[in-house]
Amino acid sequence: RRRLPPEELTKLERAAGLAEGERRRLRDPKATSSLWTLPREERVQLASVWARLLEADAEADVARFTEEYNKAHVVVAGYQARKEAAMLEGAAVIGMTTTGAAKYNQLLHAVGVEVLVVEEAAEILEAHVLAALTPSMKHLILIGDHLQLR
Repeated sequence: RRRLPPEELTKLERAAGLAEGERRRLRDPKATSSLWTLPREERVQLASVWARLLEADAEADVARFTEEYNKAHVVVAGYQARKEAAMLEGAAVIGMTTTGAAKYNQLLHAVGVEVLVVEEAAEILEAHVLAALTPSMKHLILIGDHLQLR
Protein backbone atom coordinates (compact mmCIF):
# COMPACT_ATOMS: atom_id res chain seq x y z
CA ARG A 1 0.00 0.00 0.00
CA ARG A 2 1.29 3.48 -0.80
CA ARG A 3 2.34 5.84 2.00
CA LEU A 4 0.25 9.00 2.07
CA PRO A 5 1.73 12.44 2.71
CA PRO A 6 0.50 13.90 6.05
CA GLU A 7 -1.74 16.53 4.41
CA GLU A 8 -3.44 13.91 2.21
CA LEU A 9 -3.89 11.61 5.22
CA THR A 10 -5.53 14.46 7.17
CA LYS A 11 -7.84 15.14 4.22
CA LEU A 12 -8.81 11.45 4.05
CA GLU A 13 -9.34 11.30 7.81
CA ARG A 14 -11.72 14.24 7.60
CA ALA A 15 -13.51 12.71 4.60
CA ALA A 16 -13.92 9.49 6.61
CA GLY A 17 -15.54 11.53 9.40
CA LEU A 18 -12.91 10.75 12.02
CA ALA A 19 -12.98 12.71 15.25
CA GLU A 20 -9.78 14.35 16.53
CA GLY A 21 -9.29 11.63 19.15
CA GLU A 22 -9.59 8.90 16.55
CA ARG A 23 -7.07 10.69 14.32
CA ARG A 24 -4.56 11.00 17.19
CA ARG A 25 -4.99 7.35 18.18
CA LEU A 26 -4.56 6.27 14.57
CA ARG A 27 -1.23 8.10 14.32
CA ASP A 28 0.01 6.87 17.71
CA PRO A 29 2.79 4.33 17.00
CA LYS A 30 2.12 2.52 20.30
CA ALA A 31 -1.50 1.93 19.34
CA THR A 32 -0.66 0.41 15.98
CA SER A 33 2.62 -1.41 16.72
CA SER A 34 1.14 -4.22 18.78
CA LEU A 35 -2.54 -4.62 18.10
CA TRP A 36 -2.91 -7.76 20.19
CA THR A 37 -1.92 -5.95 23.37
CA LEU A 38 -4.89 -3.58 22.96
CA PRO A 39 -8.21 -4.46 24.54
CA ARG A 40 -10.65 -6.08 22.10
CA GLU A 41 -12.94 -3.00 22.05
CA GLU A 42 -10.07 -0.70 21.03
CA ARG A 43 -8.97 -3.15 18.30
CA VAL A 44 -12.51 -3.14 16.91
CA GLN A 45 -12.58 0.68 17.00
CA LEU A 46 -9.18 0.87 15.31
CA ALA A 47 -10.30 -1.60 12.62
CA SER A 48 -13.39 0.53 12.07
CA VAL A 49 -11.25 3.65 11.69
CA TRP A 50 -9.00 1.90 9.18
CA ALA A 51 -12.02 0.62 7.25
CA ARG A 52 -13.41 4.17 7.03
CA LEU A 53 -10.02 5.45 5.85
CA LEU A 54 -9.82 2.75 3.16
CA GLU A 55 -13.36 3.56 2.07
CA ALA A 56 -12.60 7.29 1.85
CA ASP A 57 -9.42 6.50 -0.10
CA ALA A 58 -11.35 4.24 -2.49
CA GLU A 59 -14.03 6.90 -2.99
CA ALA A 60 -11.35 9.48 -3.82
CA ASP A 61 -9.79 7.06 -6.33
CA VAL A 62 -13.17 6.34 -7.96
CA ALA A 63 -13.89 10.08 -8.26
CA ARG A 64 -10.46 10.70 -9.81
CA PHE A 65 -10.75 7.76 -12.24
CA THR A 66 -14.28 8.82 -13.21
CA GLU A 67 -13.04 12.31 -14.02
CA GLU A 68 -10.15 10.92 -16.08
CA TYR A 69 -12.53 8.57 -17.92
CA ASN A 70 -14.97 11.37 -18.71
CA LYS A 71 -12.18 13.53 -20.13
CA ALA A 72 -10.89 10.65 -22.27
CA HIS A 73 -14.43 9.85 -23.43
CA VAL A 74 -14.93 13.42 -24.67
CA VAL A 75 -11.68 13.23 -26.65
CA VAL A 76 -12.55 9.84 -28.17
CA ALA A 77 -16.11 10.96 -29.01
CA GLY A 78 -14.67 14.01 -30.81
CA TYR A 79 -12.37 11.81 -32.91
CA GLN A 80 -15.24 9.42 -33.65
CA ALA A 81 -17.54 12.27 -34.74
CA ARG A 82 -14.88 13.71 -37.06
CA LYS A 83 -14.22 10.27 -38.55
CA GLU A 84 -17.93 9.64 -39.18
CA ALA A 85 -18.41 13.10 -40.71
CA ALA A 86 -15.42 12.52 -43.03
CA MET A 87 -16.89 9.18 -44.15
CA LEU A 88 -20.27 10.75 -44.97
CA GLU A 89 -18.96 13.95 -46.60
CA GLY A 90 -18.95 12.55 -50.11
CA ALA A 91 -22.07 10.39 -49.81
CA ALA A 92 -24.89 11.12 -52.24
CA VAL A 93 -27.48 9.44 -49.99
CA ILE A 94 -27.49 8.86 -46.25
CA GLY A 95 -30.24 6.56 -45.03
CA MET A 96 -31.43 6.28 -41.45
CA THR A 97 -34.58 6.15 -39.35
CA THR A 98 -36.02 9.27 -37.76
CA THR A 99 -34.70 7.98 -34.45
CA GLY A 100 -31.25 7.67 -36.01
CA ALA A 101 -31.54 11.15 -37.50
CA ALA A 102 -32.37 12.57 -34.08
CA LYS A 103 -29.57 10.58 -32.45
CA TYR A 104 -26.98 11.63 -35.03
CA ASN A 105 -28.25 15.21 -35.44
CA GLN A 106 -24.80 16.68 -34.73
CA LEU A 107 -23.36 14.44 -37.45
CA LEU A 108 -26.01 15.64 -39.92
CA HIS A 109 -25.11 19.22 -38.93
CA ALA A 110 -21.42 18.56 -39.60
CA VAL A 111 -22.09 16.94 -42.98
CA GLY A 112 -24.42 19.76 -44.03
CA VAL A 113 -27.35 17.69 -45.26
CA GLU A 114 -29.51 19.77 -47.62
CA VAL A 115 -32.39 17.38 -48.41
CA LEU A 116 -34.35 15.18 -46.02
CA VAL A 117 -36.73 12.57 -47.43
CA VAL A 118 -39.11 10.99 -44.91
CA GLU A 119 -40.86 7.82 -46.05
CA GLU A 120 -44.13 6.69 -44.42
CA ALA A 121 -44.48 10.24 -43.14
CA ALA A 122 -48.13 9.69 -42.22
CA GLU A 123 -47.02 7.22 -39.54
CA ILE A 124 -44.37 9.45 -37.97
CA LEU A 125 -44.97 12.04 -35.27
CA GLU A 126 -44.11 15.62 -36.18
CA ALA A 127 -41.62 15.81 -33.30
CA HIS A 128 -39.55 13.03 -34.87
CA VAL A 129 -39.31 14.97 -38.11
CA LEU A 130 -38.46 18.21 -36.31
CA ALA A 131 -35.65 16.48 -34.40
CA ALA A 132 -34.08 15.45 -37.71
CA LEU A 133 -33.98 18.96 -39.20
CA THR A 134 -30.70 20.88 -39.48
CA PRO A 135 -29.96 24.55 -40.33
CA SER A 136 -28.33 23.54 -43.63
CA MET A 137 -31.48 21.75 -44.84
CA LYS A 138 -33.11 23.30 -47.91
CA HIS A 139 -35.75 20.70 -48.76
CA LEU A 140 -38.00 18.44 -46.67
CA ILE A 141 -39.84 15.80 -48.66
CA LEU A 142 -42.59 13.90 -46.85
CA ILE A 143 -43.84 10.73 -48.59
CA GLY A 144 -46.85 8.87 -47.28
CA ASP A 145 -50.53 8.13 -47.67
CA HIS A 146 -52.58 10.22 -45.24
CA LEU A 147 -55.56 7.90 -45.87
CA GLN A 148 -53.55 4.82 -44.93
CA LEU A 149 -54.07 5.24 -41.19
CA ARG A 150 -57.88 5.30 -41.21
